[in-house]
Formats: sequence, C-alpha cells, structure tokens
Amino acid sequence: MLSRIHLSLAPGLVMVLLASSAGGGESNLPQRQLRAYPLNADPSSADISPDERLVATLATRSDRTDNPANTKVVETAQLWNFRQNQPVAEVVLLDGLVDKAHLYETGLGPGFTRFTSDGQLVVICIGRLLYVLSGDRLVQLRKIVLDAPPDWTGTYKHKLVDRTFVDRSKVGTLEVSPRDHRVAVLWTGGEFAEADIYDLDSGMRLADWPIRSAGRYVPVSLHWGADSRDLVIGVPNTMPCARPGSQPDLFVVDASSGTRRMALRTGLLVGDVAVTDDRAWVVDNDCLGVFVNHAPKMAVFDLHSGKKLRELSGRGSGVRFSVSAARNGNRVAAFTGRLRNDFDWIDMQPGGVTVDQTVSVWDTSTYEVVFTSQNLPAARSMPHSAGVASNVVISARGRFFLYGDNVYELPEN
Repeated sequence: MLSRIHLSLAPGLVMVLLASSAGGGESNLPQRQLRAYPLNADPSSADISPDERLVATLATRSDRTDNPANTKVVETAQLWNFRQNQPVAEVVLLDGLVDKAHLYETGLGPGFTRFTSDGQLVVICIGRLLYVLSGDRLVQLRKIVLDAPPDWTGTYKHKLVDRTFVDRSKVGTLEVSPRDHRVAVLWTGGEFAEADIYDLDSGMRLADWPIRSAGRYVPVSLHWGADSRDLVIGVPNTMPCARPGSQPDLFVVDASSGTRRMALRTGLLVGDVAVTDDRAWVVDNDCLGVFVNHAPKMAVFDLHSGKKLRELSGRGSGVRFSVSAARNGNRVAAFTGRLRNDFDWIDMQPGGVTVDQTVSVWDTSTYEVVFTSQNLPAARSMPHSAGVASNVVISARGRFFLYGDNVYELPEN
C-alpha cells in the first residue's frame, strides 16, 4: 500500500513522497491482554528465576555532593516474589563517594542481572565488578574484579590542534551458561572487542580471546549455544541505516579457545540473537527507512549447516531490536511494535518513531505465533535497543517475560 510522507523543507515548501506504508505485509498476530506484575524501585536490570517464582533486580542511584569531582553512588540488589509483590531479600552492593573519573571501574556503569540455570546464583555486573550472590537470599559469595582489555588512546584534530581521547573498554553484555556456572563477558570499546569466560564458583578467568570480524563494527549480541560449548556472536557488517553488507555477521565460536566454527551472513543489520537447540533466531536492528526496511522478518538459521530455515513476519513494522528464547527451548519472544517514519534533517538520516510497543511469542516447534501482547507501556530506565524498544527477556519455562518495568504472564496456550 502506498502512503504519502510530508517532509517539511522550509516555510511554505513541502516535499511529498510516495512510499510503502510501514503497515505493508502485516501478519495476523492475535493480540492478548496479558497480566502485568510491576517491578519495584525502577530497576536498571532484572531477571526471572528458573523456577519462575522470583525476580532479581538491580537499582542504581547517583546523587550530587558538595565536591563536584565526586558523586554518591548507591547500587542495590533486590529479590522479589513478583506475583505477590513481596520483598524476599535486599543487599546494598555499593554505597559511597566515587571519583567521577573512575565511575566505570567502581560502579554506575551499565548493569546486568542474571540467574544461573539452576537458580543457585544471581550474577550482577556493575561497571567492571562482578558480584556473585546466593539465589535465595542474595548473600554475597564473592566479588570478581573483571580484567578489562586495554583502553585505546587516539587523537583527532580540532581547530588545527591535535587532541587526545581515551576509548575505554566496557562490558557490552554478559550471559550465563545454560548448563554450568560459567559466564561469558563481551567487552566493547577500546581498540578491539573481546570475549572472556569466568568460572563463577572460583572467580577465575578461564579464557579470553579477541573477536575478529570481517569489518570494524562493534559486536551487538553474545549468547551461549545450547550445549554450552559454543558462543553465538552477532557483529554488524555495516553501519546503521545502510544496506547490509556481503560479509559474515553471525559467528559460532568455541567458548574455550575462540576458534571460529562457522561464519554466516544473515542479510539483516544483525541485532539481538536467541539460541534454541541448534537454531539461532536473529532480529534486525536497522533504521526504519523512508522507502526500505519497513517490516524486516526474524530469520532462523541452523547452527550446524548455516542454512536459513525460516523467515517469520511480525506486525506492521516487522520483528526488530530484541529477541529472547526460553531456556527449555519451547518459546521465543521478540519485539513487534509499530514504528512510523521520521527523518533527521540535521544528520540527514531516516528513522522511526514508536507508535506502539508489543511483544509476540512463537512456538519453536511449529514456528507459529502463539499470541501478541497488548500495547505495552514504555520503560523509564531499562536498556533500550536503537533507542526504541526495551529488551525482551522470556523466562526459563516460557510462562513469563520481562519488558520495561513489568513482568508479564503468558497463557499456557
């Protein structure tokens, strides 16, 4: 279907473009009103326990002090019985004055919260610190200081003067093994991307290896294979708002050595990835163009052969930004909200503005959509992908998912 897009160029001058509507190719995804359980304390990250009874959260607060060089940082982990809205445990991980120049090493960095697959441990990453807590009472068992890759120092010219900058390595994401107490940490920034493997019981670093891709783009996703021997890593092969390149952008590597076992091309600007059994479910992270990329499909690949198995449609704006698989492999959830066209005249780039935010759930055995949620409220502070959608995190048994500041309950069928 064609629709008119009015782009204001100057007072009294309007360019009218005929473009395919973002609603083209819309699939009939039945919407359901899902029950919501609100999270408390406006958390920066959260995870649902494997038995689907509890949710662990991390809340971060920073306050100004009389000394402009310092800030007061409070990092609090909480455990909740989310269906009863009852607190179970709480621990303050960091409470004190922090030199602003070293916030990233000590706190107030990007936070990540993960349960181990057996529910025995809660793993929380703050900046370059990894806290290992008991999964029932949040008793701190150990604190691991992560060994970050070297920062990269570069120069640029400003008004004919050479200036120096430091690109600091940061934790882009981390994921716990589905079979044991190991965690994979993805470092970005600096001169190279790197993946490290840590043993959570001993605190020892088991492996570290650089991530080499065909291009110079930053890895955006990292997930364990179902057998915990491999890692699946997504690395875009082009810049945002450009056509996907011809180089590989999805890599399967040995978790111990970093040896590449497979490299394949998704045909998307690769975003998030979910892994079930021997399949990778890949979603797009590209801009909504004026004429292109209106409704990208989720692509499913066989991780043994590299063959594309399916392409799965979303709603009017496709399947984008975030995808998550239940640990038992029965369901996959992904963002299927609607976007409308926008254009940034300063940077001369097309973009998308969120119209609504929905999450759809697929049955992994049939590739059929089970249902789609109602329009969900936007998150206030939880991580966003491409500035549009909150991360989707489905629970181990596929009965709940986290989105924004709520846990949503999924029907059995």
